[in-house]
Amino acid sequence: SLKAGVSWVLRQDFEKIADDFDEDIQAVSDDVINKSIESLLADHVKAEESIATLRQALVELTKDQHIILFVDELDRCRPDFAISMLESIKHVFGVEGVQIVLVTNIDQLKSSISHCYGMDDEGAKRYLDKFVGFALTLPSSYQAPSNEFNGISGKHFADLIAANETLSVLNWHHGFIDTYCIELVERNSLSLREVETFVKYLSIYQVLAASNKVQSLGADTRTMLRLLGVYLACFHQNLIFNKTENTVDRLKILKAFNFESFSGKDEYYSPSNLEIVFAALTYDHPQAQFIYDKMEDKVKEALMRTVGQYFRASGTSTNFMKLIVDSANSLRLGHVR
Repeated sequence: SLKAGVSWVLRQDFEKIADDFDEDIQAVSDDVINKSIESLLADHVKAEESIATLRQALVELTKDQHIILFVDELDRCRPDFAISMLESIKHVFGVEGVQIVLVTNIDQLKSSISHCYGMDDEGAKRYLDKFVGFALTLPSSYQAPSNEFNGISGKHFADLIAANETLSVLNWHHGFIDTYCIELVERNSLSLREVETFVKYLSIYQVLAASNKVQSLGADTRTMLRLLGVYLACFHQNLIFNKTENTVDRLKILKAFNFESFSGKDEYYSPSNLEIVFAALTYDHPQAQFIYDKMEDKVKEALMRTVGQYFRASGTSTNFMKLIVDSANSLRLGHVR
């Protein structure tokens, strides 16, 4: 019946063309179609036989010891391929004694299922449960020897810097650079892969930036601005490329960091370096005044006092945005300023 069905499908378009041919030609075409179908069915049978042979081999291999197979980065595959692979894994390797470990972004994999089958999130989860017997989620933080909980992404960033030949020559743990960059990393909960991308961009910037390289001499405002420019070039090019210091939308930069308000509560407020940069970006921006209207006067004064100290000392109070734009554009090939 399968052969007859496939034959009918293949024959439809052919018969429209073959109406004017004589019976001999039609007979030859029937023979070609039949042989094509037989070949397809034979390939299918061989494939099933090969799978059966493999499964039997796995049964024999796992009599004395288990086999663990690791499948990584399935979430980075095309949605239809990822789901096809998931289904094939279960079909082929669903043998007692064989364990499959999927290392994947589970949310992305559920999105692939939704894309392929038109399911909502709950439906995608139920479908995925058919293949996943037990799931473990990697933590986003770890407990340091000091009993403080630090972000995994920040730790990964610090480790990559230490191992990077271009960047390790800087004294990143002196002053503020490491804490500022880790704040950039953790503000948007960058994935480990995104952290690696950011470090690559920093390395390239150090090679291309000539006299504007990142320095490690204390809390230098120019360095903070340049690092922000590299970050924006890495993750938010639409906000910074093809812009000038006068056309960059500063509020969109804050929105990119999910920034809505400053953390200060009293006159002893000590803003983080990233908050200092955000304040310098917006303190005189008319559309950003709603941020400051929500602050108590003593908190606002403490913030502005710190911002004034930093930016007066570095001489960048009027052209900080130019430093950000220039740093980002230094990572563009062929850019002329």
